[in-house]
Amino acid sequence: MLSERAYWIVLIFALALFSTVTVIWIMPVARDIAVNLLTDSIFTIFTVVFLTWLIRIREVSQWKLVEKKVLNRVASHLYETFETIYLYFLEPAPKMPDEFEKRIAAAEKMNFGIKREKLLSSLYAEYYAGQTEIELGEESGMDFLQNPDLEAAQGYMHEFESENDFLEHTISEYSGFLPPDLVNSVMEIEDGLQGIVNICRGIVYVDVPSLKQSHPEVFENIRQLNEKALRDAIHKIAKEIYKLNKIGLGFQSRR
Repeated sequence: MLSERAYWIVLIFALALFSTVTVIWIMPVARDIAVNLLTDSIFTIFTVVFLTWLIRIREVSQWKLVEKKVLNRVASHLYETFETIYLYFLEPAPKMPDEFEKRIAAAEKMNFGIKREKLLSSLYAEYYAGQTEIELGEESGMDFLQNPDLEAAQGYMHEFESENDFLEHTISEYSGFLPPDLVNSVMEIEDGLQGIVNICRGIVYVDVPSLKQSHPEVFENIRQLNEKALRDAIHKIAKEIYKLNKIGLGFQSRR
């Protein structure tokens, strides 16, 4: 499908080409016909422009009716995604600089229910986004890779696949209306989620637990590759969520 810009370029080029042909080849031999053709083409273009303008106004009007719901649903899924990642793979109480410790302690004292939880998640996203390398939790992420469980891996795979499908569908459906910064960040987050899904899928379909028993050296190579891929995927997701929170388009919204 042509973009709006490409559509107008094609339309203008077609009109210019038609006018040139009419003036050069038809006008000298049939002036009246040429004038009628030019007049008809100009009115046709005006009609197309007017109808396109009306359709665009209608689309924008319809978007306004659902805009808040769509943005809130995207924000809610981003929050749930990061909460799930934090629960499954990251250190429950990471060692942080004093500044972060104070901010988290202050947020924990707040009594605003879900707002408090979102603020805490946004602080953790900010912390992990600023790290050079993500540290996986010893009893969560590292243990999952060291002692992979097929049932857990399959559950993780379906869960993150579901989140990825929702974001992909929403961006595809409303890309013409969503802020470009949001679209770009969500697409990066999709890539990160797909990375996690690929790790889980590999564990399930290769039957990594059995491989650990039969070929420990191969298992260790796979574990190291999965560890790096998981760190990179989580880091990418944390950076994009922090970026969106910072500009008021994430789950910690300033809108």
